[in-house]
Amino acid sequence: MTKRWFNRLLLSYIPVLILVTFVLSFVFFYMVNIVSSNQAKQANRVFTEQVLSTVDFTLKKVEQLVVNAFNNDESAHLFFYNTPEDRYNSQFIPSKKIGELTSLIPEIDSLYLYRATDQSVLMKDSLLQASDSTEYTFIRKLLQEGIPSEWVPVRLFKSSDDAPVNSVVSLVRGVPLLTGEKGFVVVNINVKTIANLVRDMSASKFNYVDIRDQAGNQVVKESGIEHTTTLTTLVSSYSGWQIESGLHDGGTFKLFATIPMIWLVIILLAVLLGIAWIVFVTRHNYKPLKAIMDKLEGSSSSKSKLFQGAEGQDELQLLDKAITSLIEQSNAYQQQQEQEAAYRRQRFIHDLLTGNRMFSDGDWRLEAGLLDGPDAYDYWQTLAIGIDGYAEFAKLYDYRDQVLLKFVVHNALQEIADKQGCRIWMTWMDATRLGAAVQVLPVTQEGTRAAARIAEELNEWVRNHLKFTISIGIGSGVTDVSEVSLSYEEAVNALDYKLVLGADQVISSSEVRVNSQAAYSHYHEIRIIASQFKQGNTEWKPLFRRLAESMKQDSMSRQELRMMIDYMNYQWHAVFQEMLPEYREYWEEIAFPQLQAETAQLEIVDVTMNRYYYWIERTDDQLKELRDRRSEHSTAPRIKAYIDAHYGDSNISLNLLSEHFNLSTKYVSQLFKDEIGIKFTEYLAGLRIEQAKILLKESNASIQDIAKRVGYDNTLSFIRMFKKLEQITPGDYRKLGKDE
Repeated sequence: MTKRWFNRLLLSYIPVLILVTFVLSFVFFYMVNIVSSNQAKQANRVFTEQVLSTVDFTLKKVEQLVVNAFNNDESAHLFFYNTPEDRYNSQFIPSKKIGELTSLIPEIDSLYLYRATDQSVLMKDSLLQASDSTEYTFIRKLLQEGIPSEWVPVRLFKSSDDAPVNSVVSLVRGVPLLTGEKGFVVVNINVKTIANLVRDMSASKFNYVDIRDQAGNQVVKESGIEHTTTLTTLVSSYSGWQIESGLHDGGTFKLFATIPMIWLVIILLAVLLGIAWIVFVTRHNYKPLKAIMDKLEGSSSSKSKLFQGAEGQDELQLLDKAITSLIEQSNAYQQQQEQEAAYRRQRFIHDLLTGNRMFSDGDWRLEAGLLDGPDAYDYWQTLAIGIDGYAEFAKLYDYRDQVLLKFVVHNALQEIADKQGCRIWMTWMDATRLGAAVQVLPVTQEGTRAAARIAEELNEWVRNHLKFTISIGIGSGVTDVSEVSLSYEEAVNALDYKLVLGADQVISSSEVRVNSQAAYSHYHEIRIIASQFKQGNTEWKPLFRRLAESMKQDSMSRQELRMMIDYMNYQWHAVFQEMLPEYREYWEEIAFPQLQAETAQLEIVDVTMNRYYYWIERTDDQLKELRDRRSEHSTAPRIKAYIDAHYGDSNISLNLLSEHFNLSTKYVSQLFKDEIGIKFTEYLAGLRIEQAKILLKESNASIQDIAKRVGYDNTLSFIRMFKKLEQITPGDYRKLGKDE
């Protein structure tokens, strides 16, 4: 055996030392670089804010001067407020004002006025109609969409047909300022002017500045280099423009400054000292492992097994092999002991319940003491616990799930018995039945009822927590261990009575009635009643009353009555399984849960049967109503066709429809919504407005005439409904149609 693990430990530590040293050095120099980078970013942000402030100031200045000139200066008002015939006041003086402004504000590329009264445009040297102007498309867009509150994004502009095309940003302000009813002023600034302004501030071979308007169009682009690093991005609260700035040679921040030689020497010395320390610590930590391996090599009993084929294996592999072998041997031995103990206990309980082995009191106490400690209980009762509908249980769950669920029932029974202060011995006698012997101390009246309490609590717990049910038979109490098998035989016989009394029961051997044939005499009558009900024949009602009277005269017990109710439930379930889904849904979700709740507490036969009759009769009435509704489903399309043909009648309403089709207004409304998928009022309004849209586009009829033709006597009501559905008035809708 070589010391391979010693060498492996040694080699695993050294790379860690080198890596940690490198990382610490890297962090040190990187932090220096980060500080420098942050300072550069802060300076760049201050510069960007200054550029943005200058651009905003320039735009605000232009806006303020233009607004003051054309809203406060009377000479500028003349174009909008004088008649077109007064050429001097309405043209020459405002034209002169335009020339003064363009001279006073060098940033302005061009400026013109639009007058709404005659759709004329006044530029510096000309007056023409808007339709003849190169700005006609832009003016039309303003008239359609309204005057924007912000600067218009970058667009193409030329003052005349033979003038060059420039990229400009435009400011539009109404005259008067708030309403713009007289017209508006349009100011254009060439983007080159803004670019020159920014370039004068940022001319540098290191920095760049890009500006985009609120629509994302390029206003200023200075980067000119493909590789850049963006340091600052700001958005103007005034214009909505975005300004971006940074460095041309993006990514060139140096990670490290020039590393002084003294630092390299210090790092190298630290690495060498670390290696020496690692060698020392590794040798020291390896000593316990070496001592264990020496003991294993010196053990003659394990040496041949452990070191056989150990060539090429290191120390830890051999140690792992030895420990694994010991654990496997220990687990195998413990598992064998547990299996033997479990089998011995099951065999012991099985013999006790079946009587295969006769126990004297001394034998019992001796063997019980070996299994569960000393036994001081002197009263016994037995339980036979069977899974209801085991064939269905076996289909529903695979073998592993069956074992798990049986284990759950076993543990639940143990916990309930412990809570009652009883000792319980139990085992699964076969696949379907759990047998149990309950010991109680002392023999008192409460003690003799302990098994019944345990059975009832277990039965309820399984019903509430699992997806299947159990039935439990209870044997009579005995005081001699040799009589336990006789008690268990009684419990098994009692359990068999669930065929008569029904599943999910706790059945005591002392309460079982041997003859329960009277309950079976009514089965044929129940089947006949269910058949008559299924056919819709009212003959089922007197037959049901005669059955109830007969059951009362037979003096049926609670168990027999429960059996009859369960059988009737079964027959009615079978009836509804063959009906339409909507009938079956009513039975399963409404009628049967209510019927079940009414008959849950069985007291007197005639009271119980009367409640049962009441709910079956209500179900019969509901089925008739559902059948009647199905026969009227074809009415909905006829109602829709009538509305389509008479939508222009202003009197059409739910009342009119109910009279025409001889139905109630409530039923017409619900039927229309269920079958057509929309409310009557919504469908009628939508149909009328669609027809009105066609008339607005294809005819020259007045709004009032169109409103009457589609069923509105009140024109204002028509306009309101049109605007609600189309988000536009009828008049504006007609204008848009003609413009298109």
